Amino acid sequence: MRYLFRADKQRLIIDVVDDGVEFDPFLREEPDIESDIDGREIGGLGIHMIKSIMDDYFYKRIKGRNHLTLM
Repeated sequence: MRYLFRADKQRLIIDVVDDGVEFDPFLREEPDIESDIDGREIGGLGIHMIKSIMDDYFYKRIKGRNHLTLM
């Protein structure tokens, strides 16, 4: 796994690259954030946080690697 950080005057850009199986986290169904923590399924909150906090985000598969870009 590789992390690349870039910044300019306007924003921070984080690229996460790995050789794992293809996985676009943004195609997942939205998690249930209204239910009690004990009554909801595990998973999806990290993706929810990214969508809530970041201005932009995208996923690409390039030459057999997952590329997740967060801005």
